[in-house]
This record gives sequence, structure tokens and C-alpha cells, in this order.
Amino acid sequence: MATWNDTGYAGRHELSPAFLDRFKIRNCTMPDETAYRALGDCLVHGRQPRVVINGVCYQGGTDAALLPELATQIPDCDRFLTALARFQAGIAAMAERGELRTRGRIAITRRAFVDVLKETRDRLRTTGVAQPRREVVISAVWRALSFCLLERLDPNGERPKAIALLTACGIGADAWELPE
Repeated sequence: MATWNDTGYAGRHELSPAFLDRFKIRNCTMPDETAYRALGDCLVHGRQPRVVINGVCYQGGTDAALLPELATQIPDCDRFLTALARFQAGIAAMAERGELRTRGRIAITRRAFVDVLKETRDRLRTTGVAQPRREVVISAVWRALSFCLLERLDPNGERPKAIALLTACGIGADAWELPE
């Protein structure tokens, strides 16, 4: 079993037909908002999603969460995860369509979603407070988003698009209006 990103992913080269002949090729679709939300649920609450593979349904269970402290540190954590999943799906779709890079394509992956949540957890840990104030959480999330994503984008073209999408998803720089 092997995985790889095709040539549409930044900096990748085409694999030789002889090498590819060693594998049965399965292409995965880009994750959508629901898939990102399920990933957030798994990371924060340990809830594994239900999956269907070749027509067979596998019911997910509950396991140890990787980032359980976010559930208590972030007010309205589930609403935040929904908004972040909506943003992630939107920004990934923009990147896939080539709307975020004038020279070459930028890839927005599941790893970026996980990195934002991990960085948020790490920044909230530095406060030394089990349940930080809402303003502290909003600032930590924005610093995590900046570090993991926004700073990679051109400040004169791509970054304003990403910030507009974040705001439309309810994740504002100074205040949140998270969807119900």
C-alpha cells in the first residue's frame, strides 16, 4: 500500500508507468466540509466517523482524543469546529481551482486543518489557564491561523481572500459569529 500526491500538488513530479504498474490505483476525492468536521470531532472528542468502503458501512467508535483540551478551552467548541471545517473546505476548494496562487499552486490539506488545531492548543497552553477568556481564545486561533496558513499567502492578493472567507464562516479576527 502506498499513497502519494499527484502532479496537481505543488512540487510533485509524474511517476513512471513502470512504478505505477506495481499498484492498484485508487483516487481519493478532496474532503468536503462534512469530512473536515468529522476530523475535528475525532481530534477533539475522539469520535470516529462512520465510513463506507466498497459499499460496506463501518460504524466508528470512540477512542482517545488527540486534542481533548480544546473542548473545554474553546467556548462553543463544536460550533467553532463547524466554522473551521467550512473555512477549510472553502479554502481548499479555492486552492484546488488555482485561485490562491498566481505562480504555481498552493495545496491546502487535512494536515493544515490539524496543524491549526494543534497550534491553537499549544498557544492556549501557554496562557496557563484551563478555561481562557473568549478574547484570549479568539486571539490564539487567529495567531494559529496566521502561523499555519495566512502567512503563506500573498498579503496583497491571496490573504485578503482567505480572511474574507474566514469572516464569512464566522471566524473574525476580533469577534466570532459562529453558526448554530
